[in-house]
Amino acid sequence: MKFQGQSILLLLYAFIYTVLTTDEQVCDICTDYFRNPVVTNCGHKYCAHCLHDWRLRSQECPHCRANLNLGLIEKIRAHDVNGAKFIIEKKPEAINQINENNETPLSAVVETGNEEIFNLLMQNHVDLNKANAGRFIDIALDKNHDKLAISLFENVGYTKEEYDQDVIAIRSGWVVKCAIKVGHIKLIEQVLKMLHGNVKEEFSYSLSHAAATCGQIEVLKMFLNFIPIVSNHEDLLHDLFGRALENNKIDTAKFLIEKNEE
Repeated sequence: MKFQGQSILLLLYAFIYTVLTTDEQVCDICTDYFRNPVVTNCGHKYCAHCLHDWRLRSQECPHCRANLNLGLIEKIRAHDVNGAKFIIEKKPEAINQINENNETPLSAVVETGNEEIFNLLMQNHVDLNKANAGRFIDIALDKNHDKLAISLFENVGYTKEEYDQDVIAIRSGWVVKCAIKVGHIKLIEQVLKMLHGNVKEEFSYSLSHAAATCGQIEVLKMFLNFIPIVSNHEDLLHDLFGRALENNKIDTAKFLIEKNEE
Protein backbone atom coordinates (compact mmCIF):
# COMPACT_ATOMS: atom_id res chain seq x y z
CA MET A 1 0.00 0.00 0.00
CA LYS A 2 2.90 2.34 0.77
CA PHE A 3 4.38 1.93 -2.76
CA GLN A 4 0.95 2.32 -4.33
CA GLY A 5 0.47 5.61 -2.50
CA GLN A 6 3.86 6.88 -3.69
CA SER A 7 3.01 5.94 -7.28
CA ILE A 8 -0.25 7.88 -7.10
CA LEU A 9 1.59 10.93 -5.76
CA LEU A 10 4.18 10.71 -8.55
CA LEU A 11 1.47 10.46 -11.20
CA LEU A 12 -0.37 13.41 -9.68
CA TYR A 13 2.84 15.46 -9.61
CA ALA A 14 3.57 14.59 -13.26
CA PHE A 15 0.02 15.60 -14.27
CA ILE A 16 0.24 18.95 -12.43
CA TYR A 17 3.68 19.66 -13.92
CA THR A 18 2.41 18.89 -17.42
CA VAL A 19 -0.62 21.15 -17.02
CA LEU A 20 1.47 24.03 -15.69
CA THR A 21 4.19 23.83 -18.32
CA THR A 22 2.47 22.66 -21.51
CA ASP A 23 0.96 26.02 -22.40
CA GLU A 24 4.36 27.68 -22.09
CA GLN A 25 6.37 25.09 -24.04
CA VAL A 26 4.06 23.65 -26.72
CA CYS A 27 2.77 25.23 -29.93
CA ASP A 28 -1.04 25.11 -30.23
CA ILE A 29 -0.83 24.48 -33.98
CA CYS A 30 1.57 21.52 -34.22
CA THR A 31 1.15 20.47 -30.53
CA ASP A 32 4.92 19.96 -30.34
CA TYR A 33 7.66 21.87 -28.51
CA PHE A 34 8.37 25.34 -29.92
CA ARG A 35 10.82 25.72 -32.79
CA ASN A 36 11.83 29.30 -33.61
CA PRO A 37 8.85 30.73 -31.62
CA VAL A 38 7.11 34.03 -32.45
CA VAL A 39 4.55 35.99 -30.42
CA THR A 40 1.44 37.44 -32.06
CA ASN A 41 0.02 40.89 -31.41
CA CYS A 42 -2.59 39.24 -29.15
CA GLY A 43 0.15 37.67 -27.01
CA HIS A 44 0.06 34.02 -28.13
CA LYS A 45 3.16 32.07 -29.07
CA TYR A 46 3.61 29.65 -32.00
CA CYS A 47 6.40 28.09 -34.07
CA ALA A 48 7.34 30.56 -36.82
CA HIS A 49 6.80 28.06 -39.64
CA CYS A 50 3.49 26.87 -38.11
CA LEU A 51 2.16 30.41 -37.94
CA HIS A 52 3.37 31.11 -41.48
CA ASP A 53 1.44 28.06 -42.80
CA TRP A 54 -1.60 28.96 -40.69
CA ARG A 55 -1.74 32.48 -42.11
CA LEU A 56 -2.00 31.05 -45.64
CA ARG A 57 -5.43 29.75 -44.55
CA SER A 58 -6.57 32.28 -41.96
CA GLN A 59 -5.73 35.75 -40.62
CA GLU A 60 -7.15 34.92 -37.17
CA CYS A 61 -5.17 33.74 -34.16
CA PRO A 62 -5.66 29.97 -33.71
CA HIS A 63 -6.11 30.45 -29.96
CA CYS A 64 -8.32 33.51 -29.50
CA ARG A 65 -9.44 34.31 -33.09
CA ALA A 66 -8.14 37.90 -32.88
CA ASN A 67 -6.96 39.42 -36.17
CA LEU A 68 -3.25 38.72 -36.65
CA ASN A 69 -1.18 41.85 -37.09
CA LEU A 70 2.43 40.74 -36.80
CA GLY A 71 5.30 43.16 -36.34
CA LEU A 72 8.48 43.25 -38.43
CA ILE A 73 10.46 40.86 -36.22
CA GLU A 74 7.64 38.30 -36.34
CA LYS A 75 7.41 38.66 -40.14
CA ILE A 76 11.16 38.02 -40.40
CA ARG A 77 10.99 34.95 -38.17
CA ALA A 78 8.13 33.62 -40.31
CA HIS A 79 10.21 34.23 -43.49
CA ASP A 80 7.40 36.48 -44.75
CA VAL A 81 9.41 38.63 -47.20
CA ASN A 82 6.39 40.45 -48.67
CA GLY A 83 4.99 41.17 -45.22
CA ALA A 84 8.36 42.51 -44.01
CA LYS A 85 8.68 44.67 -47.13
CA PHE A 86 5.19 46.09 -46.60
CA ILE A 87 5.95 47.06 -42.97
CA ILE A 88 9.31 48.63 -43.89
CA GLU A 89 7.68 50.70 -46.65
CA LYS A 90 4.81 51.86 -44.42
CA LYS A 91 6.75 52.23 -41.16
CA PRO A 92 10.49 52.73 -41.87
CA GLU A 93 11.13 53.29 -38.16
CA ALA A 94 10.27 49.61 -37.56
CA ILE A 95 13.77 48.58 -38.74
CA ASN A 96 15.18 49.81 -35.40
CA GLN A 97 12.51 48.32 -33.13
CA ILE A 98 13.51 46.20 -30.11
CA ASN A 99 11.14 43.61 -28.62
CA GLU A 100 10.83 42.41 -25.03
CA ASN A 101 13.67 39.90 -25.63
CA ASN A 102 16.04 42.68 -26.78
CA GLU A 103 15.77 41.30 -30.31
CA THR A 104 16.00 43.59 -33.33
CA PRO A 105 14.97 42.98 -36.98
CA LEU A 106 18.65 42.62 -37.86
CA SER A 107 19.33 40.02 -35.17
CA ALA A 108 16.21 38.11 -36.30
CA VAL A 109 17.50 38.12 -39.88
CA VAL A 110 20.86 36.74 -38.74
CA GLU A 111 19.12 33.94 -36.82
CA THR A 112 16.90 32.97 -39.77
CA GLY A 113 19.47 33.58 -42.51
CA ASN A 114 17.08 35.42 -44.83
CA GLU A 115 19.37 37.34 -47.17
CA GLU A 116 16.51 38.97 -49.08
CA ILE A 117 15.16 40.66 -45.94
CA PHE A 118 18.73 41.56 -44.91
CA ASN A 119 19.12 43.45 -48.20
CA LEU A 120 15.83 45.25 -47.50
CA LEU A 121 17.17 46.39 -44.12
CA MET A 122 20.45 47.56 -45.65
CA GLN A 123 18.59 49.52 -48.36
CA ASN A 124 16.73 51.32 -45.57
CA HIS A 125 19.97 52.18 -43.73
CA VAL A 126 19.58 49.94 -40.70
CA ASP A 127 22.25 50.64 -38.08
CA LEU A 128 25.04 48.04 -38.53
CA ASN A 129 27.85 49.09 -36.23
CA LYS A 130 31.09 47.14 -36.25
CA ALA A 131 30.73 45.85 -32.70
CA ASN A 132 27.41 44.16 -33.48
CA ALA A 133 28.43 43.21 -37.01
CA GLY A 134 31.28 41.00 -35.78
CA ARG A 135 28.93 39.12 -33.47
CA PHE A 136 26.32 38.77 -36.23
CA ILE A 137 28.92 37.45 -38.71
CA ASP A 138 30.01 34.83 -36.16
CA ILE A 139 26.38 33.76 -35.60
CA ALA A 140 25.73 33.52 -39.36
CA LEU A 141 28.90 31.44 -39.79
CA ASP A 142 27.92 29.16 -36.91
CA LYS A 143 24.48 28.60 -38.47
CA ASN A 144 25.97 27.97 -41.95
CA HIS A 145 24.23 31.02 -43.42
CA ASP A 146 27.15 31.44 -45.85
CA LYS A 147 25.71 34.09 -48.17
CA LEU A 148 24.42 36.17 -45.26
CA ALA A 149 27.80 36.01 -43.51
CA ILE A 150 29.42 37.28 -46.71
CA SER A 151 26.86 40.10 -47.07
CA LEU A 152 27.36 41.17 -43.45
CA PHE A 153 31.13 41.13 -43.90
CA GLU A 154 30.94 43.23 -47.06
CA ASN A 155 28.68 45.80 -45.40
CA VAL A 156 31.01 46.27 -42.42
CA GLY A 157 33.98 47.55 -44.44
CA TYR A 158 36.94 46.72 -42.19
CA THR A 159 40.01 48.93 -42.58
CA LYS A 160 43.54 47.67 -43.29
CA GLU A 161 44.50 48.37 -39.67
CA GLU A 162 41.58 46.29 -38.40
CA TYR A 163 42.66 43.34 -40.55
CA ASP A 164 45.85 43.22 -38.45
CA GLN A 165 43.76 42.20 -35.42
CA ASP A 166 43.79 38.42 -34.90
CA VAL A 167 40.03 38.21 -34.25
CA ILE A 168 39.16 39.95 -37.52
CA ALA A 169 41.85 38.08 -39.47
CA ILE A 170 40.42 34.74 -38.28
CA ARG A 171 36.84 35.87 -38.95
CA SER A 172 37.78 36.99 -42.45
CA GLY A 173 39.35 33.58 -43.03
CA TRP A 174 36.06 31.86 -42.25
CA VAL A 175 34.19 34.28 -44.51
CA VAL A 176 36.64 33.54 -47.33
CA LYS A 177 35.84 29.85 -46.87
CA CYS A 178 32.14 30.68 -47.43
CA ALA A 179 33.10 32.77 -50.46
CA ILE A 180 34.99 29.81 -51.93
CA LYS A 181 31.85 27.67 -51.69
CA VAL A 182 29.70 30.21 -53.56
CA GLY A 183 32.44 31.36 -55.96
CA HIS A 184 32.65 34.97 -54.77
CA ILE A 185 36.08 35.61 -56.33
CA LYS A 186 36.05 39.38 -55.89
CA LEU A 187 35.61 39.18 -52.11
CA ILE A 188 38.35 36.56 -51.76
CA GLU A 189 40.82 38.72 -53.68
CA GLN A 190 39.86 41.78 -51.63
CA VAL A 191 40.36 40.00 -48.29
CA LEU A 192 43.70 38.47 -49.30
CA LYS A 193 45.00 41.88 -50.36
CA MET A 194 43.84 43.46 -47.10
CA LEU A 195 45.54 40.71 -45.12
CA HIS A 196 48.82 41.43 -47.00
CA GLY A 197 49.35 37.67 -47.34
CA ASN A 198 49.42 37.43 -43.53
CA VAL A 199 47.04 34.47 -43.25
CA LYS A 200 47.45 32.08 -40.35
CA GLU A 201 49.09 28.78 -41.37
CA GLU A 202 46.09 26.65 -40.36
CA PHE A 203 43.82 28.85 -42.48
CA SER A 204 46.13 28.75 -45.49
CA TYR A 205 45.84 24.96 -45.42
CA SER A 206 42.10 24.93 -44.75
CA LEU A 207 41.23 27.54 -47.40
CA SER A 208 43.40 26.02 -50.10
CA HIS A 209 41.84 22.62 -49.37
CA ALA A 210 38.37 24.17 -49.77
CA ALA A 211 39.41 25.74 -53.09
CA ALA A 212 40.74 22.43 -54.42
CA THR A 213 37.65 20.54 -53.24
CA CYS A 214 35.34 23.05 -54.96
CA GLY A 215 37.47 23.18 -58.11
CA GLN A 216 38.13 26.90 -57.78
CA ILE A 217 41.27 27.28 -59.92
CA GLU A 218 41.19 31.10 -59.82
CA VAL A 219 41.06 31.00 -56.03
CA LEU A 220 44.00 28.59 -55.89
CA LYS A 221 45.97 30.96 -58.11
CA MET A 222 45.28 33.75 -55.64
CA PHE A 223 46.46 31.64 -52.72
CA LEU A 224 49.63 30.68 -54.57
CA ASN A 225 50.31 34.39 -55.20
CA PHE A 226 49.33 35.77 -51.82
CA ILE A 227 50.30 32.98 -49.43
CA PRO A 228 53.94 31.89 -49.80
CA ILE A 229 53.54 28.95 -47.41
CA VAL A 230 51.16 27.33 -49.92
CA SER A 231 53.25 27.91 -53.03
CA ASN A 232 56.44 26.69 -51.32
CA HIS A 233 54.97 23.57 -49.75
CA GLU A 234 55.34 20.62 -52.13
CA ASP A 235 53.54 18.20 -49.83
CA LEU A 236 50.54 20.51 -49.68
CA LEU A 237 50.39 20.73 -53.48
CA HIS A 238 50.25 16.93 -53.63
CA ASP A 239 47.51 16.95 -50.97
CA LEU A 240 45.51 19.54 -52.95
CA PHE A 241 45.91 17.40 -56.08
CA GLY A 242 44.42 14.45 -54.17
CA ARG A 243 41.50 16.58 -52.96
CA ALA A 244 40.75 17.80 -56.48
CA LEU A 245 40.94 14.30 -57.95
CA GLU A 246 38.79 12.83 -55.18
CA ASN A 247 36.06 15.38 -55.96
CA ASN A 248 36.35 14.85 -59.73
CA LYS A 249 37.81 18.34 -60.34
CA ILE A 250 40.01 17.22 -63.23
CA ASP A 251 40.95 20.69 -64.51
CA THR A 252 42.00 21.70 -61.00
CA ALA A 253 44.10 18.54 -60.67
CA LYS A 254 45.82 19.32 -63.99
CA PHE A 255 46.54 22.87 -62.83
CA LEU A 256 48.15 21.60 -59.61
CA ILE A 257 50.34 19.15 -61.53
CA GLU A 258 51.56 21.98 -63.77
CA LYS A 259 52.18 24.18 -60.72
CA ASN A 260 54.18 21.45 -59.01
CA GLU A 261 56.37 21.00 -62.10
CA GLU A 262 57.28 24.70 -62.34
